[in-house]
This record gives sequence, C-alpha cells and structure tokens, in this order.
Amino acid sequence: MNGEKPTLSSVHGILHRLLRKNRNQHRRGRYYGELDRVSRALKTFVQRASMQSLQRSQGGGEAGQILVNVSQLERLGSLVAKSASTVTSLLARTHFMPFSLVVLTVLARLRILVAHELSE
Repeated sequence: MNGEKPTLSSVHGILHRLLRKNRNQHRRGRYYGELDRVSRALKTFVQRASMQSLQRSQGGGEAGQILVNVSQLERLGSLVAKSASTVTSLLARTHFMPFSLVVLTVLARLRILVAHELSE
C-alpha cells in the first residue's frame, strides 16, 4: 500500500491470502473457522458495496440499501470481535505466535475500517 488509505477490499485481499497460505496447517482450529467466517462476510459486503456504487451511478434508490449495509457492518464487527478474542487466546498459548500477531493486526485494521464505515 504505497501511501494509499487502506480499504475494506484491500484488507480482505490480505486476509484471504493469509488464510489461503496457512489453510493446511490451521484448518481444523476453531480460530481458523472464525477467521474464515470473517473473510466470507467481508467478501459479501465488499461485493454488495461495489454493486451498490454501480447502481448509484445509474440512478438507483438507496434508502433500503443503507439499512442492509449497516446491519452487515454490525454483523461483521461482531464477527471480528469474536475472532480477535479467539486468536488472542491462541497467542497466549504461543504455539503460532507469528501467525497470531499478523492475524490480530489485520483484524485490528479491519475493526477500525468497519467502525469508520459505520460512522459515515
């Protein structure tokens, strides 16, 4: 990210690559399942947001879409918080410290971006 503001789609790309690279080793862990749910929810939100921006440029209505976006962002925020709690316990066990630290960093960035989107 060359001085650009991080976006939800760029954070999703980072999280997706991180999960794909570490799938074989971590796929049976509870923390991995929760991270996968976060990644899937983030993917659906990013896709929906891009479709809505396309519809807005064509002159579509957006009153109901705002409510859907807010509910999806709140769900995403709760998934991020739950996942961060689980990964923190993984960090405390010190089995996979580098993986845990990187995932917690990505989740922290995602939490800030979700909070920023909710405030707008």
